[in-house]
Amino acid sequence: MVVPPKSYTENEGTTVQYDNGGFQVSYEFNPDVAASRIGDQVVFCLVSIPKNCAW
Repeated sequence: MVVPPKSYTENEGTTVQYDNGGFQVSYEFNPDVAASRIGDQVVFCLVSIPKNCAW
């Protein structure tokens, strides 16, 4: 059972880092991510490609 933090501060978001170097950050608690474990398989989908980005 995953229990969310009792109160939110700037340090209680959700972060995911992938083997390919990609990462995602959310400022919300995500119980599905919190229940995941290193090595779990994921589906990583590109939804859009930003335009006019200076990479």
